[in-house]
Amino acid sequence: MRIANNEQKFLDFVEKGMFEIDSAGKIWRLCGGKNLSKNSRYKKTKRVSAERVMSNDYLQIRTIIDGRRCHLYSHRIVWTYLNSCIPDGFIIDHIDGNKQNNSPTNLDAITFKENKRKTRGVKKERLTKTDVIEIRNNYNNGRSVRSFYRDYNTCYQSVNNAAQRKTWKGVM
Repeated sequence: MRIANNEQKFLDFVEKGMFEIDSAGKIWRLCGGKNLSKNSRYKKTKRVSAERVMSNDYLQIRTIIDGRRCHLYSHRIVWTYLNSCIPDGFIIDHIDGNKQNNSPTNLDAITFKENKRKTRGVKKERLTKTDVIEIRNNYNNGRSVRSFYRDYNTCYQSVNNAAQRKTWKGVM
């Protein structure tokens, strides 16, 4: 069992009071500054969310550690903070399938094989010609793909590629 180096450094920031992990699994930034590894930059700020939603629906923390930008998944940080290390050969799973619910009761360490078996039944839909026409109309009317891609029960990239005519080139 081991903790990734940047995850351990981030947990050190939590211990120093620069970040906070609440009982619901939310991560809050309590200090500002450009480089969190330099003691002279620890400035207390108002409590703001340190998490942002990625295109894959996971919550991620972006911060600078030792002069380098780091991207850390919130669910891994919350699990490690509350349960120590992630066991070798295991990943952190969201029990209810909601990747933004990092509540400690919703996180579980399972093997990659178990996770594959669990998600095997979840099927993404393929886009149809009618879907592509509708996507392009929404996109051309100024709607961002991020605001409507979930309506098609497929991934962001498929809808974005159709909207930008990278795929389905024969469809007007």
